[in-house]
Amino acid sequence: MQNSKTILITGASGFIGSFITDEALKRGYIVYVAVRRSTNTAALREKDVHIAEFDFQDEESVLHQLSSLPAFNFVIHNAGITRAINRDDYYEVNYGNTRRLIKGLKATTGLPQKFIYISSIAAQGPCNGNLTEHNNVLDSPMPLTEYGRSKLAAEQYIAKMPGLPYIIIRPTAVYGPGDHDFLRAVKFLCKGIDFRVGTKPQNLSFVYVKDLARVIYDALESPLINRLWFVSDGTNYNHLDFGKAVSKCLKRKVIHIPVPVKLAMVIGAVNETLAGFANKPALINREKLAELSAANWNYDNESISRDLGFRAEFDLYTGMIETIEWYKKEGWI
Repeated sequence: MQNSKTILITGASGFIGSFITDEALKRGYIVYVAVRRSTNTAALREKDVHIAEFDFQDEESVLHQLSSLPAFNFVIHNAGITRAINRDDYYEVNYGNTRRLIKGLKATTGLPQKFIYISSIAAQGPCNGNLTEHNNVLDSPMPLTEYGRSKLAAEQYIAKMPGLPYIIIRPTAVYGPGDHDFLRAVKFLCKGIDFRVGTKPQNLSFVYVKDLARVIYDALESPLINRLWFVSDGTNYNHLDFGKAVSKCLKRKVIHIPVPVKLAMVIGAVNETLAGFANKPALINREKLAELSAANWNYDNESISRDLGFRAEFDLYTGMIETIEWYKKEGWI
């Protein structure tokens, strides 16, 4: 008899995926993780999980692999890319792989009892309105990047799939132990420098990775289906708060240096060109800079708090304490 808590997790080897996997094990799930053949699985092999190699960009390969696995009660699709050399790659991976996974499940083991898709606020785009407002608006998405548009395309495919009970989670900026993206900013702050794009005030939202993992399973284990929720820690932060939180943990003063958007765009264009020569995705490009300079990313928890009773256990300051301590312990800073 199939265990009622069998779950497939994609992207389990990544930053967010590792916490999603740990939370599944903590809650007693039988965990299967889907990884690419090139994935470093050393950390996963230390956990009580079943590892399955997938080539999600090959439809026949997906069908073959799924047919050799048990039927899954739940699927958490977390895998995706945030940077790419070619803009079409965002759609090939973030949308295309989502489509092939769902089609494969339907054709082999059957659609799960619930399909959780980890999206991004980039799929919605920045909030409209002034800096005194917060938003939880789901209509009229206006993503600024190809990444955001590809995540939105995946969301729309999921929502239109007949017979698929789904939950779409749009986290705000996620940080925590093991994260490389925020690490770059932290390293500058270790030198006493806090760069930011733009000279105008901003509203920002964050969520600590442990809170995100917890609420994903709260959503999975709830009776609710076919919902889309934003997830943040519920606090509206300004453009200086991240630097203040890190500097407080490091116990050192920092200089806040705003970089004018036009200058940042020139730097982004140069970075794109250099990355192109190296045949690598640019760490910072002009689309990303447009997101970083947007005035209002204050998406709140109103809907998910009402529906699931979610309350974040960490704010930016308490979450950053754990994160900085982990960076120090691992020798990352």
